[in-house]
Amino acid sequence: MAPHTNKNSSAHSHESEPETEILKLPLPGQTLREGDHQLQLTEVTITGNTPTNKILKQHLAQYGLPVSGNRRVLRTRLRDFANDPEQWAGLFQASRKRKRGDYTGSRANKHSSKRIVTLFGEREPVVEYPCKRSGDLCVPQPLQHSVVAHNDTWSDAVLGDTATGRRQE
Repeated sequence: MAPHTNKNSSAHSHESEPETEILKLPLPGQTLREGDHQLQLTEVTITGNTPTNKILKQHLAQYGLPVSGNRRVLRTRLRDFANDPEQWAGLFQASRKRKRGDYTGSRANKHSSKRIVTLFGEREPVVEYPCKRSGDLCVPQPLQHSVVAHNDTWSDAVLGDTATGRRQE
């Protein structure tokens, strides 16, 4: 008896994905410093039934991609991500975290945030500048009252002398 061949399976094999495929993806968890454009890459080998759907979903989750769908959809999604390095940049940008009591964004429209603004006024913008030594962002510290009083006394003395036309020599 001759073996039974399915015509659909032979037609399907022409449309199937390549036998062995190696995808190069960025290594999760690495830090990217400014000016450093070299990423460490890891290779994911796709052959036949490997990796399993569970492993494919783990890879997709590491890169923040959707994990729903069958094997073909998962492979396509991972392949598209591997072929588009522009998407990789989002992996290395720090996520903005809100501080406790912050009332920006959608929180600004809530009643409690509006009440805070009416009671205490708008929050002063924080001025930051890069530190000379570390390059981190620094926030200027307010002057102490004694320093402000000393500066006021000095400026009054200097401006008082120029207002009368006298100069100290």
